[in-house]
Amino acid sequence: MGVSRIALAAGVAIVLASCATRPAPAPEPRPVVRPPPRVQPPVPAPPPARQWPDAPLSPGDWSWDPATATAAYGPAGQPSLVVRCDGAGRVTIERRGAAPATAGTLAVRTSTAARTLPARSAPEGLEASLAASDPLLDAILFSRGRFAVEAGVLPVLIVPAWPEPARVVEDCRG
Repeated sequence: MGVSRIALAAGVAIVLASCATRPAPAPEPRPVVRPPPRVQPPVPAPPPARQWPDAPLSPGDWSWDPATATAAYGPAGQPSLVVRCDGAGRVTIERRGAAPATAGTLAVRTSTAARTLPARSAPEGLEASLAASDPLLDAILFSRGRFAVEAGVLPVLIVPAWPEPARVVEDCRG
């Protein structure tokens, strides 16, 4: 009987082994769904620098000298900007301040125009000369209340568009 139990156990093992199925194939891997990359919200830009049309006027006032056909803007006795007729139909715009060592540029901005002018050294700053008929002068005269003059490292001048520079231009145009 001992042998028959062993034979029986072997037979059962064979039957069970034959009944066993192959293991199911591993499922195909699913594509990994990754969340979209997290986009960082943009860093807000710093507030824009104050634009010249919104900035306060530079300190000073316009004065008019009919004897020299000169308009000057700035604190009394210390003009920062001078507009004069040089005769022969030329108007000179002079930005006074620390006298630069070499020539440079003078940028003029109005409500309707902006131009960078070649400038030469002057005893007290930089100056640029224009024909009295230059349209930039009309843009200065008819600018909406103010215009700006920039010269190198000197502070930007924001001056009111008052009648004094218009007198210079009109006298120069003859």
